[in-house]
Amino acid sequence: MSNIDNLAKLALVLGWLMPATLPAATNAYEQEMAAALVRRIDQGEVIWFNDGGDKFPGIFHQHLMEKAQGAALILHGMGGHPDWPEVIAPLRLNLPARGWATLSLQLPKLEPGAALSGYGETMARASSRVRSAIRYLRDKKFLNIVIIGYSFGATTGAYYLAEGGTGVQAFVGISMQEFDFLNPRLDLNTCLERIDIPILDLYASRDFSEVLRQSEERHLEAKKMNRQQYQQIAIDGADHYFTGIEGVMIRRIRDWLDKAAPGERVITDDKIKDRIESDSPEKTGNLR
Repeated sequence: MSNIDNLAKLALVLGWLMPATLPAATNAYEQEMAAALVRRIDQGEVIWFNDGGDKFPGIFHQHLMEKAQGAALILHGMGGHPDWPEVIAPLRLNLPARGWATLSLQLPKLEPGAALSGYGETMARASSRVRSAIRYLRDKKFLNIVIIGYSFGATTGAYYLAEGGTGVQAFVGISMQEFDFLNPRLDLNTCLERIDIPILDLYASRDFSEVLRQSEERHLEAKKMNRQQYQQIAIDGADHYFTGIEGVMIRRIRDWLDKAAPGERVITDDKIKDRIESDSPEKTGNLR
């Protein structure tokens, strides 16, 4: 089954979960889905954000070690949610045991039946949400903040960073791909070239064909450009969902973060105000 077929199937399943009469223009569908999700969360603290009237949740889980390693902002795949059972929930629930607080964020969702190409128009809103989440983590005195994105969440994270997004020490993109059906199109390679922090490009050896093809292209381009802050890792035997191999995926990410974004970095009260005020909001726009 192709990537597009999988995404179309996902959109159809999500459409069955809620009535199709909720209009996307008012964000009612997304809010209803989010409200249903947070009612069942029993691990982590649900945080409601309000970004210019755009209300959305995140699930915060405090680190479980005496000293924090930092905070990981986790971005789910297309049409998903902050507790998605594949990849997202394992990351948000397991990283805290190794000293990483996690904040799994709800990204914009289209209404049931909407063309998946419309996710290309959600990038600016998603970037604004990421910025709000980073400010929240800064308010909680975390300085060592990393982004971990899965599938479309990885594409969204790359877009945020490429468009001048600040406050992030390292970026992990899991099963990244360009999604050539997006409107407007997004050039993922151009995004990655603009990012000047360490990047881990992680994918499964049995991933979707487009992920595998584009991963090879990124590897060759990074080698050609001698990009020292870029590393690519394939998880042998894993599928796109890392079924049954979640532990290996998490260990690889954790080990890489120990090198790329090491140590305890928590902002003290006298530094946090200056740090937040020095970060002007990034400019968002469509990459050609």
